[in-house]
Amino acid sequence: MIFYTVDISYLPTSGERFVNRASLITTNGISRTDESGFIFYRGGGEAQGYVFKIKIKKIDEAGNALQGAKFDVIRDRTGLVVGQLETDSLGEAEVGNLLRDTYTIRETQAPAGYLASGDIKITPDDFDSTLLLASKTIVNKNILRLVVKKSPTGESTHYFFHSQDDKVEVSC
Repeated sequence: MIFYTVDISYLPTSGERFVNRASLITTNGISRTDESGFIFYRGGGEAQGYVFKIKIKKIDEAGNALQGAKFDVIRDRTGLVVGQLETDSLGEAEVGNLLRDTYTIRETQAPAGYLASGDIKITPDDFDSTLLLASKTIVNKNILRLVVKKSPTGESTHYFFHSQDDKVEVSC
């Protein structure tokens, strides 16, 4: 029998699952791999395990659904990506099998013509205890496109942009 201890760099969440795989290869070529698991439970009877979901809705500033936005869902406690999402035609995406913990939703690719949003935080308090779901609506802003044509006289024109209250003013 083999015994060992493991140190982890963070305090586990009650209900968190740890998996251990061990492989043995004998000198005569016999190979066997076994897997064993352990679930950490904190006292107090509150552990629920991997039953939570995060659902996002991606829209533009007018409230229209945006398809094709891509996200990483990162568990803050471990820094690991626990899900990768892409919004559907309704602008929605969902990841499940999560613990009630803190997560960061990071947009890795905005839909064409839009700016990526900043990081969005999900905290344990964001999870509805009945639905076991945290929902976030994320708004993308349009990318401003400016087409500049050379004047017929060949003179150059200077454009100055001023942004105030999400409005852009152009002066020449």
